Amino acid sequence: GHEIGLTVASSVGPVNVGLGGYYDFAIEGYYFELAVNSEIKVTDKFSIVPGANIGYAIDYSWHDRDFVSDGFAKVGVSIAFPIKLTKNATLTPYVAANFPMEALDDSNVDEDSVYGGVSLSVRF
Repeated sequence: GHEIGLTVASSVGPVNVGLGGYYDFAIEGYYFELAVNSEIKVTDKFSIVPGANIGYAIDYSWHDRDFVSDGFAKVGVSIAFPIKLTKNATLTPYVAANFPMEALDDSNVDEDSVYGGVSLSVRF
């Protein structure tokens, strides 16, 4: 896509909250996402981070298809397991799932999906 966006994030007690808004110039549509997660420290070097998000679309199209959506698009859940390797490096395995909602679900453009991976973050 040809998106530009803005995200803001803050903490409310033990819960991290993020809100993102994006505009895609190619399809002239908007997409908004609200996300929450919370870190559960198991040890000084290992945590569990459950999270959830929900997306809302206005005149938005997915996967270069003719379908355009207005309304709630998807809900997602995730769980990550950050492992602090060094003072500046963290390895994070994760598993997540997305579930289409409302108009996106009715369109058969997207189906339930489960995916996972590993990220390595290094701070300088």
